Amino acid sequence: MSPGVQVRLIRSGLGLATAVLLALPVAAPLFAQETVIEAQVEQIAGSDIYVNAGTDRGVGPGAVLVVLGADGEDEAGRLRVIESSSSRSVTTFVGTPFPVTRGATLRLRVEAAEEGAEAGAAAGAAAGGAVSQTPMAGSSASSSRSSGPRISGSLGLSFDARQTTTSWDEYDIQETERTFNTPTLALRFGVTDLPGGIDFRTNLRAAYRASTDDIVQPQDLVRVYSLELRKDFGMVQASLGRLYNPYEPMSGYFDGAYVHVGRREGFGGGVAAGLRPSREDSGISDSIPKFSVFGNYSYRNGPLRYDVALSYTQEMPKSDLLSDHSYVGLTQTLRTGPVRFRHSMTVDRDQTTDTWRLGRFLLGASVPLTDGLTAHLRYSLRQPYRVTEVVPVTYRRGRGNLGLTYNFGSAMIGGDVTANDVTNLLADDDSGDDLGMSWTYSGWFSVSETSLWKLGFTGTASYRDRGDNNALYIVPGLTRRFGPTFARLTYTYYKTEEPEAAFTTHTGDLAVDFPIARRLRGTLAGRIQQGAQLDATSIYASLWWAF
Repeated sequence: MSPGVQVRLIRSGLGLATAVLLALPVAAPLFAQETVIEAQVEQIAGSDIYVNAGTDRGVGPGAVLVVLGADGEDEAGRLRVIESSSSRSVTTFVGTPFPVTRGATLRLRVEAAEEGAEAGAAAGAAAGGAVSQTPMAGSSASSSRSSGPRISGSLGLSFDARQTTTSWDEYDIQETERTFNTPTLALRFGVTDLPGGIDFRTNLRAAYRASTDDIVQPQDLVRVYSLELRKDFGMVQASLGRLYNPYEPMSGYFDGAYVHVGRREGFGGGVAAGLRPSREDSGISDSIPKFSVFGNYSYRNGPLRYDVALSYTQEMPKSDLLSDHSYVGLTQTLRTGPVRFRHSMTVDRDQTTDTWRLGRFLLGASVPLTDGLTAHLRYSLRQPYRVTEVVPVTYRRGRGNLGLTYNFGSAMIGGDVTANDVTNLLADDDSGDDLGMSWTYSGWFSVSETSLWKLGFTGTASYRDRGDNNALYIVPGLTRRFGPTFARLTYTYYKTEEPEAAFTTHTGDLAVDFPIARRLRGTLAGRIQQGAQLDATSIYASLWWAF
């Protein structure tokens, strides 16, 4: 058996628990103000994705959370909030699923929420959760500060235990049994109104990952996702620590300093400089210094809102094996009532040829067609700025998506079609080698509560057509609220027809989220997964305290 097949088999066995997930839609109101927040994935319990953001941070039941990619601009996918407490939410996919990892920190654009949920967004920002699209933009925030420091945040303790059995008779792979046990501590902590008007925030996670034969490394894992001091001087805003620059979102987080001059409306600009964190463990690394200069403009007139930012960024690796990377980025959003457009792009300079080329392009729109019916369109293109035999990323990837959602009363229904095209740029001819088009078709429905024992019903189906590598999953589900307690039961059927690693699994999941005391909640979840190549059993328990 080839090494490539072995890798795919390992990924199929170990990654299946997070790959088979529920896709569930929402057609929420389009008039809610957008907010960008950070939230950590506490747990993936079957079709449920738990994040540590709730109504205190403007996230309520019915909210649509757009998950931004690693570059902060590309849309990785969408989640719908099906249940929220003050400090956490249970979410599930809208449309085509995408990879989600427990413990990861997601940047989420809150597009819509129930009435009243946004009232807590300011508290979330104080706790270090909100990342304003125009951070500390010189408004009257300083005049509304309290008389002293205020502490807020959340603390979570969780334990995940699972046992898996894998076998692959076709390739003479013997039955292998493994166990994985992971206790985790997660902390989101913020202090506002420190002496001098300074705000502080941090978001971190620590875990011990025990596994059979220690196959998961490193065992001790500590990730600091943000650690920041901020100060608003009115016309000037400054930050120091592990930061994210919303005016230049393509390069991600960095350790350094950020200064912006300007107010919430009109022209502004600034500079950010520092070091790119290690991508292996999120630790501090001095291997890639970087800086950005940027300008921005914001316009507000009733329902019309327009934001644009233009930036120049340069990364300067110290290693002789890597060349400098320079690029110009443009991002802009336009909203007029319920109609929304979003566009971003980068033009990269190839140091080896001293030429500029389009590296990323994104265009998206959300347009209401009739009462309750909304169309979502998106096109993206990504390609490397430098293509050589020693560069592993040599593919141009284009993706187009068209989706419809329809909301009627407490019920929602929708569907989308996604086309993906991949081209190998190292092919002999100038146009490259087109590796073919793949299609994904998804449909879903949701009824939050019915007269039948107050049950809620959900369902989704998705089919990926990639020539001889197709996949199908179907996920029906039941939900039920018992006062402040929320329960969810789902069944997942997953089948892939990949020639060298075909398999079918059946999975049942049960998760219950319940209050224990004021601002203290718990979660219990269990999963049983069975298939010819993979059997797995897992349990999960957590406690979350919001303060």
